[in-house]
Amino acid sequence: MMFGSHVTGTSRPSSDLDLAVKFIDISDIEPLPIDVAHNAVNGVFLCGDEEAFRQFKGFTTKQN
Repeated sequence: MMFGSHVTGTSRPSSDLDLAVKFIDISDIEPLPIDVAHNAVNGVFLCGDEEAFRQFKGFTTKQN
């Protein structure tokens, strides 16, 4: 998922690219602080399991 200033249209030349990734066996997004995970799931879904994405998005929305 891509999120942050590039998605919102507020990027500058010095802006980095914010990406969050969830793998089947390695879940890098899950240990993130809930506010960061919430920002990530409200970004742009790029590829992967859309149902798993929707479930995780629902979880982070309830926690935030």
